[in-house]
Amino acid sequence: QEIKGPALYFVTSLAFDPDARKLFYTTDNNDWRDLREYDLATGRDQRLLNDARIGDLAFDRHSKALWGVRHLNGISALVRLEPPYRDWKLVWALPYGLDAYDLDISPDGRQLAASFAEISGRQTLRLFQLESMARGDTSSRTLWDFGNAVPAGFTFDFHGRQLWGSSYYTGVSNIFRYDLARDSMDVMSNAETGFFRPVPGDGDSLVVFHFSGQGFQPARIVPRPLSDVSSITFLGERLVERRAVLKSWTVPPPSRIELDPVKTAPRDYSALANVRLTTVYPIVQAYREHVAIGAHADFTDPLLFHEFGLEASYSPDARTPEDQRVHATARYRRYDLELAFHWNRASFYDLVGPTKTSRKGYGTVLSWHRTLVRDLPRTLAWSVDASHWGGLLRLPNHQNVATASGFDQVLSVETGLHYKNLRTSMGAPDFVKGVEAWTNLQQSTVRSGFAGDAVWRGYPFADAGVAIGRPVPGFKNSSVWLRGAGGYSPGDRSEPFANFYFGGFGNNWLDHQEPKRYRDPYSFPGARIDAVSGTDHVHAVLDWNLPALRFRRAGTLALYASWARLSFFGGALGTNLADADSRRKLGDVGAQVDVRMQLLTQSPLMLSVGYARAMERHQTTTGEWMASLKVL
Repeated sequence: QEIKGPALYFVTSLAFDPDARKLFYTTDNNDWRDLREYDLATGRDQRLLNDARIGDLAFDRHSKALWGVRHLNGISALVRLEPPYRDWKLVWALPYGLDAYDLDISPDGRQLAASFAEISGRQTLRLFQLESMARGDTSSRTLWDFGNAVPAGFTFDFHGRQLWGSSYYTGVSNIFRYDLARDSMDVMSNAETGFFRPVPGDGDSLVVFHFSGQGFQPARIVPRPLSDVSSITFLGERLVERRAVLKSWTVPPPSRIELDPVKTAPRDYSALANVRLTTVYPIVQAYREHVAIGAHADFTDPLLFHEFGLEASYSPDARTPEDQRVHATARYRRYDLELAFHWNRASFYDLVGPTKTSRKGYGTVLSWHRTLVRDLPRTLAWSVDASHWGGLLRLPNHQNVATASGFDQVLSVETGLHYKNLRTSMGAPDFVKGVEAWTNLQQSTVRSGFAGDAVWRGYPFADAGVAIGRPVPGFKNSSVWLRGAGGYSPGDRSEPFANFYFGGFGNNWLDHQEPKRYRDPYSFPGARIDAVSGTDHVHAVLDWNLPALRFRRAGTLALYASWARLSFFGGALGTNLADADSRRKLGDVGAQVDVRMQLLTQSPLMLSVGYARAMERHQTTTGEWMASLKVL
């Protein structure tokens, strides 16, 4: 059963009912954990409790009760659940600063073992009597004090006479055994790389896990008590012994820090009144392939409730008309609302690639978005956008499409839903499984002519798409995705604002957006940007992502490559399907290599190289090379 929201190291809290053959486990482990049940006989999985915040599960075979630790508002509490496990009962709310973990019930159902962590860092292994706890007696027997070394996974053996677990008591995780009858703790291994999660059996051997380059691997050892186990020596310890001054390089505890007394009475925080200039820096942009120089400034309040951005630049090139030499953009953002105004929009990325966003004219864009469902990794977002543009020579989002003669203004309103449920595995460079779907409705109203001769015409759009991915058997961290999209506009094909447009990878040589832009439903690598158009379309892409090739040594500490991945894709596109005279059917195939690099160990870079060819019946086959470096 796939686990939604796994934790990083232990994946999930897990308990097993061997009689009913049922597994109890937790999902959303980094959030408000849900409790679920999986039936091994039928394969049926069901949710028992939503947002229960209960983990560290342990099953009592005698009473059929399920025990766990619940966390809420900084308090840890031992709780008990009885069949059908739809509710929990508080057994003991621990004092603030005390936490319990790794619960286990003895085979006879009389004792509960748990590890405890105190706010000082002290770790202990304790034993409780369940009969006493039922009467409200939460006193316990401290079996072992591990100091600051964390005990992990202590569980009873089949006879309930011993507890087996692991701890970094010697500096490396080794196996420990506590004998309840002798009241003694023994070290049972002395491994260099550590053993974890011991599973006691009926015989003399013990199943343990050891860490390797492929993750945790099971192994079998014959445990024997050891009398001579010395702690390993760390480089830091040796350095402190040689340089005693390092002992004084410590941060004082919070109790020794004197905070400045509050000198003013509390008052309401006014975000707008606290907006201040935060950054100013020079910028270089491009406007219609000519260089523009200017400056960018940001204004925010300390809590970032209001964010203002202003950038202005000037094109000194004499080939730029006088009325187009000044470029300005002003932005404002608050929560999920964003407003932007553009005047002769310019962009730095127009300097470094074929995809251009600079435009003559002016425009105002208002955007709002809201997350309707957030149950990670499943999300559903709703967006609404309104824009007004005037004085354009090219369409706002299509650089190679000129506006019609007599164009004056366009007003567009768009709304859409975007659903995602994408999953990946540790170490995978991309998502390997899931579903993504989206749908949009748009209304563009275009004004042509001026003054008394002006005419307004509306052009509605509807489009939607879906992507479904699955892992490829036999290839670790490899996946194949089928992506489909379609759209329809009832407008006149001769009107530029009534068409959908396709073409090109969409990457620039130096970029800041998603590297695999060929996945965009309006990309069509191999064809020129905006070269294919139509008032209706169907577009499908099959995308195969091979496992990443990881590098042991590739570069220097200042700049090195971590991995490289290869993807193959092929697509089919049909436009103007309802009209035989203007119908077009195209196909393309291509490949892209992405190399992940690190600059100064902290700044990720992605170098992408791709090639594709586009084909159309009775037309010359065209090709396109792409090279792009994504920064930050």
